Amino acid sequence: MKRRIALSAVLLFLAWTAVCALLARSDVARARDRLESLGGKDSTEAGAALDKAADDLRSARSKLNQPAPWLAARIPYLGRSLMALRVVDETALDVVEAADDVLQVVGDTPLVDEGKVDVRRLADLSAALRKAAEDTRDVPARLRGLRTGLTPPQVGDNVRKAQGQLGSVPGTLTKSADALDALGGVLGRDGPRRLLVVLENNAELRGTGGLVSVFAEATARDGEVTLGAFKDVVDVAESRAFVDTVPAPPDYVARYGRFLANTTLWRNANMSPDIPTSASVLAELAAKSLKRRPDAVILLDVRAIAAILGATGRAELADGRTLSEENAVEELLSKAYAGVPDTRAGQDERRRRLRAAADAVVGRIFDGDASAIGLASALGDAAGGRHVAVWSADAEEQAAFDAAGATGAVRPSADLVMTTLHNLGGGGGEGNKLDYYTRAEHSVRVRVSRGEAVTERTYRLRNTAPATGLPRYVAGIERPGESRSLVSFALPKGAVVEEFSRDGTGLEVRPTDEGSYAVLDDVASLDPGAATTWTLRYRIPLDAGYYDLRVVPQPMAYDAELTLDVKPDGNAFFRETTYEGAFDRERLVTVDTGDGTFWERMGRRFRRFWTEPLFD
Repeated sequence: MKRRIALSAVLLFLAWTAVCALLARSDVARARDRLESLGGKDSTEAGAALDKAADDLRSARSKLNQPAPWLAARIPYLGRSLMALRVVDETALDVVEAADDVLQVVGDTPLVDEGKVDVRRLADLSAALRKAAEDTRDVPARLRGLRTGLTPPQVGDNVRKAQGQLGSVPGTLTKSADALDALGGVLGRDGPRRLLVVLENNAELRGTGGLVSVFAEATARDGEVTLGAFKDVVDVAESRAFVDTVPAPPDYVARYGRFLANTTLWRNANMSPDIPTSASVLAELAAKSLKRRPDAVILLDVRAIAAILGATGRAELADGRTLSEENAVEELLSKAYAGVPDTRAGQDERRRRLRAAADAVVGRIFDGDASAIGLASALGDAAGGRHVAVWSADAEEQAAFDAAGATGAVRPSADLVMTTLHNLGGGGGEGNKLDYYTRAEHSVRVRVSRGEAVTERTYRLRNTAPATGLPRYVAGIERPGESRSLVSFALPKGAVVEEFSRDGTGLEVRPTDEGSYAVLDDVASLDPGAATTWTLRYRIPLDAGYYDLRVVPQPMAYDAELTLDVKPDGNAFFRETTYEGAFDRERLVTVDTGDGTFWERMGRRFRRFWTEPLFD
């Protein structure tokens, strides 16, 4: 009888625990879904979603605090799954409550009203972000302290997902606060500031994304931005015979001086893929050509224009066209050329239309009609893909923007994957606009041991332009339809190159320095429909078993494709990283390959046996 009672008690305890755990896990999953849907919502909708997510997480906490699951979570080893669920729930609730406090500061009053940004409210929001960072400062340590050995695989996966999504929250909040303070400075909080806004044309590629086509000067004073009309660079640029040089970093001059990239020619001033470097050259150009030195430079391309339209809604242009997020890239980079006569006068008309489009769209950032959250989200996504970037002459502001990922800087790392195309023109001293039809595919395979990493990269370039039917200004003059590009492969300075080839034919390995990395160059000429593939293989010595890989995209009309495969080799132990999809933002892979003590090695192997499938 006593055994039956004891067995019944155990079964009741287990059933109680299991039911509470399942219901709590469902609550947490529902809260995660609500949080993942926040993008693009206005403050009212976002607040409602946060409140519902908080209710879900509190419901999960109440279930996990019931006697059976509370006690079960404290049983050594056996309670690890419940403890993991409990900690994930509690840390998520801390983050949601902190986010809700920030949203209360945002409120329903627009940050932008009648062309003026409320810089005082920006400061209040910055203070709220810093408080939220303080309120969540122990979240990363609590998540790192979870032990998932001897637990089902999905428990470890969920913990790692929480570590990735929540572990960086305090740092991100602090960086966002710093960036808002820097933004207030650029907007003239402490005195008038002069801005240069540059629009890049992705149909003719340069290092930062596209050819500098039009620009506007602006003045910011106490949050009020007066944006001048956009102008074409041909109106201020010197001809090749009469250009003046401007100051530029030595590496920039050594690599791009032959293209007159450090001169008042303007059209090649943004050849460095490190956007702060190119922006600083553009500031020098403005100082010489316009006789006014900007305090900040904002670069954006047509993809950024599309992102802005996604937040503000369609724009009706004076010529009857309608621009939207869906059609902006095709309208501005393809149809615009076909919709005018194939003459210089026709292209002058196209440039006029581009300036009108820039006037109509960029000004919307400051008119206050868009949701501040929606616009910030759109511009943040564009910045992640390096389609919009800001540079400030103030070093402190620049550091804050850089930490927030808003500068498009190419940061140092043990390993760097970045391939940059520069359009070399269509002959006869004229360019072409064939990069609208360029398609690129990157494949990166890395095998990491404790002492070195072996990286093998392939890069496939295709010219999808039609053989006939394109305007001469688009197709080029001497060889219509042929795309001709300088192709630059960035790699670590300490790399030992084992192979550098195109379509199986070896190429000369002659690296040049550019900033913190080295570069290998080649020139590719592709007829319509043609493709070519490069292979680059190298070894990198590693110190202290630490390896980080930075994969940086070039902003293009259409995202390249990326396949990423980073796995341990030999005596290294870490979880592999794989990705296949759009190359739409920078990606960073960081691993610690340290072998550790005997018991640490045995523990890792045992956990891998327990948590990883025997068969894929």
